[in-house]
Amino acid sequence: MPPKDLAIHPERLPQVTSAHGIPVREDLLYSDHKARDKSRIRKRAEKGLQLLQEPLRKVLEPDEAVWYVAQAQAPISVVQQLTLGWMTYYVTQTMLVVTNRRILAFHKKAKSFGRWEWGRRVRSIRFGDLSDARLKGFLSRYLHLHYTDGRKEKYWGIRGADGKKLRQILDAVMPLRAAEASPARGPASLCPSCFAALEKAQEQCRQCGQLFATTSEMWKRSILFPGGGYFYTGQTGLGILDAIAESILIGWVAFFLLIAAGFPEPVGDLDPYFGQAAAAFAAVFIAGILVLEKLVTGLHARHFVQDFYPLSKAPSQGKWLGWGLAAYLGIGLVVWAIIPWDEKPVVQVSPDLNVYRADFGIFSTGPRGDDRFASTTALPMTMGTRYGVILRFRTPRPTLHFKAEFEVNGEVVEFQDAQGNPVPQEETVESDGGLIARFWQIGPAEPSEQVLKVYLDGVLVKSFAFTVR
Repeated sequence: MPPKDLAIHPERLPQVTSAHGIPVREDLLYSDHKARDKSRIRKRAEKGLQLLQEPLRKVLEPDEAVWYVAQAQAPISVVQQLTLGWMTYYVTQTMLVVTNRRILAFHKKAKSFGRWEWGRRVRSIRFGDLSDARLKGFLSRYLHLHYTDGRKEKYWGIRGADGKKLRQILDAVMPLRAAEASPARGPASLCPSCFAALEKAQEQCRQCGQLFATTSEMWKRSILFPGGGYFYTGQTGLGILDAIAESILIGWVAFFLLIAAGFPEPVGDLDPYFGQAAAAFAAVFIAGILVLEKLVTGLHARHFVQDFYPLSKAPSQGKWLGWGLAAYLGIGLVVWAIIPWDEKPVVQVSPDLNVYRADFGIFSTGPRGDDRFASTTALPMTMGTRYGVILRFRTPRPTLHFKAEFEVNGEVVEFQDAQGNPVPQEETVESDGGLIARFWQIGPAEPSEQVLKVYLDGVLVKSFAFTVR
């Protein structure tokens, strides 16, 4: 095995000392690849040792010394990285501690804003279990590790200067690595309490009894509780964001299910109403998104489970089942409480025809060719400006009779075509969608003050007094 005082820099003698009660190689730990001591490297190394002093005192073997400390991001799949987005940098924070025997990868977790602590997860990579180890990249380096069992991993986000130093150390120890081979023939996760080697899918440490998260429990909590998979594996920040997203999706599913069951849709805006069939489709579609979101949560949480996330105590099935049911019930009650299901109509034209909104204003075209509506009674004297009215209503009848009547100085104005024939402003319209939108355009001799009266089935719905300036 490589001795802890193996010469790395020909121009500098090995210096094995102690820092925070940990044996270290001072000539390597605080210097760059040219053996020059750097204050910033010393500061980062001291900070790393202080952060990891407790586990390092327990995990280091006899005749093992810390050679270098570098910040990196843990291996993660492309799918997980794409679905996590910027949170990837948050959940893969890792401190690489290189010794004369192996590389120890300590997971870090946020303690507070800008402060980190050991995340109680550690992996041991013995040099003898590596068939190849290379540093690639320019500004940000990648540590590519090939194991003797055929597996490959990549630690990424390594500083350029740290990459040069790690390459120098690996070039020196890899030819001497044969004596450091282990039965694992690859990376081995260690128990955070006693640092015994753990086997794949092990639920409890055989040496000290430490419990670890399990895949089955993770899936139960992901399904039963919004963000439950993240909370179970200690990713509180992700859990809060996921719980908010799931709650919104669950709320929409509940909303459309109620409409599909026969509850009338609240007016809320000027878009057409959802029918029961459309509401049922929307509920199924959003439920599909919710299922996909939970699958993504499980994909991420499984990564943390496979990395042996430690538990402080055995999980309580009844407690989490109760919290999950309470969460879904609470979301349903919020949806029921905030939506005005009993919205009162503005005008009741007849027992089976209610008008809920009547708005007058300007129609315009958006940058993408979409129609836009702005409520106002002051119109600009600009030729071609479109103005009009939008009505929202509910009725079981298939058709309605719509009429618009303009008055100037108390007299009804008649519209005429090019031949001078009167054009009545009334028509029979279909009631499907519960919306009527009609507009007119500003002409060359537009009266400055007018009144628009809107009728449905012969009943006055609303009068709009407007000006043209």
